[in-house]
Amino acid sequence: MHLEFDIITLFPEMAEGFFASSMLARGQKNGLIDIRTHQLRDWTSDKHNKTDELPYGGGAGMVMKPEPIFAAVEELKKPQSKVVYMAPDGLALTSQLARELAQEEHLIILSGHYEGVDQRVRDELVDLEVSIGDYVLTNGTLAGAVMIDCVSRFIPGFLGDEKSLTEESFMSTFLGFPQYTRPADFRGLRVPEVLLSGDHAAIAKWRQEQQTEKTRQLRPDLLDTEFFNTKPENSRMSQAILEEITKDQLTDDRADFKVGDGVRVHLKVKEGDKTRIQIFAGIVISRRGGGIQEAFTVRRIASGVGVEKVFPVHSPSIEKVEIDRESVTMRARMFYMRDRIGKAANLVKEKRLVEAGRK
Repeated sequence: MHLEFDIITLFPEMAEGFFASSMLARGQKNGLIDIRTHQLRDWTSDKHNKTDELPYGGGAGMVMKPEPIFAAVEELKKPQSKVVYMAPDGLALTSQLARELAQEEHLIILSGHYEGVDQRVRDELVDLEVSIGDYVLTNGTLAGAVMIDCVSRFIPGFLGDEKSLTEESFMSTFLGFPQYTRPADFRGLRVPEVLLSGDHAAIAKWRQEQQTEKTRQLRPDLLDTEFFNTKPENSRMSQAILEEITKDQLTDDRADFKVGDGVRVHLKVKEGDKTRIQIFAGIVISRRGGGIQEAFTVRRIASGVGVEKVFPVHSPSIEKVEIDRESVTMRARMFYMRDRIGKAANLVKEKRLVEAGRK
């Protein structure tokens, strides 16, 4: 397998050193990948090599002009090419997406700058828009370099040990487990005894426990039932082991709300050293799964638009789930609510609550 990358940017020098180092350099030397950087200004037609203009309709910043981008892509494009635009509002770069892109033969990567590119570029030239995170960089060159590195790792032969891919974070639902090497004792800090025992079953169980706890603490959203069950590789972890290592993480105070209830989910949001509470209020339209994998979906109407969020029931990011309207529905799911608008979107048959503090 051989994959070609052409990256179009205003700052090729930002990425050239990156591509000439480490695994990417070795991959090019071994003929697995080719990486070429291109200066977008080479396709301009005016004496000032201008690539940007003020936006129509006004607004801050500059917008990249369509002419040089069209000229560059049309010159570099082959029948098998796919054009990828690095954009903060694009599809999130995941291991699964990287694996799929590694099956391509030729990727043309367009790096944005200023306020982005003219929309006609996105509409007519771009096959896929990709983001490396919910933040904005000064330009997309580094984002493109990150994607090239991530995609290249899935090309057979690129990594020295292909097993490395299967044990990394995000290759299953769980984050990675802690790694140790020699010496076994460093300044009084010892490697966990189980890793020195030679008991492979015990080591596997310890690693699973560490992965689950780390994921629960840092990325509880990954333990959502629907996401978990769509990952076939998770079949390696038996349900019995999962229940055993997570039984102490269950929260008893979140068992009393049901589908149809109106709830207020109190979420803990960290901002620097401080934590504040953010409330998401709506109707529970589904609750599924069990144990640490149990999740529920809350739907509300905001400015006439239906908004849904899925929450792991036992997420440490939830301070509490407050019931403000209890229903009498017996349904397991209420997805029909998605078709309702206006007042009907909140119309669920209620029963009067007699418990203190509920009305």
